[in-house]
Amino acid sequence: FLTCHPANSSAHSPRSMRLSPAKRISVGDSLIDRGEWAELFAGWQVKNRGSGFETSAGLLARLDELIVLRPKVVVLFVGGNDLLRGVSIGDATRDYTEIVQTLRTELPSAQVIITAQVTPNRALFSGSLTTAQIEQWNAQLSEIAKQFNAHFFDLNRLLADSTGGIDPQYSYDGIHLNGAGYRIWRDALQSLIRDSESR
Repeated sequence: FLTCHPANSSAHSPRSMRLSPAKRISVGDSLIDRGEWAELFAGWQVKNRGSGFETSAGLLARLDELIVLRPKVVVLFVGGNDLLRGVSIGDATRDYTEIVQTLRTELPSAQVIITAQVTPNRALFSGSLTTAQIEQWNAQLSEIAKQFNAHFFDLNRLLADSTGGIDPQYSYDGIHLNGAGYRIWRDALQSLIRDSESR
């Protein structure tokens, strides 16, 4: 779960921007947790609320502590650990749907960005997460985004090589991102958020 926003859209220099309790929050699993979001979004009001090994059910259970921050943008990335732990697509979808539904109810004006699960690089990652599972899961996320007027963000499209998995230049183990991968993610998020705020 990540929240991020420019600290002050009228300021010309990031150094002049003041941080408030929360404008943007990122929440989710280890890919959120390991990101140096405050550094990546220098000058933006960002809080990293990722947690290693997080599942959809786990995030749902701690959602209240994130809602109290009243973020304007919420970036979600969770679900991969559900699949790795054998949680059914149906059960994970139910929990994820409740997360987004709760955000929409409690934070009706917030921009909610639902991030697609990335496909591992098979030459580097030997885990049980299959491409078929990921495609099915991402299809569910896309439908949830449509249902709740959220934005479905296909991160995998930006990071994949010709095999469909994460390009090795963006990952150190085939599933987690390195600095270059996070910068690709950051640039796309900034563009997406600014486009939304300019409408």
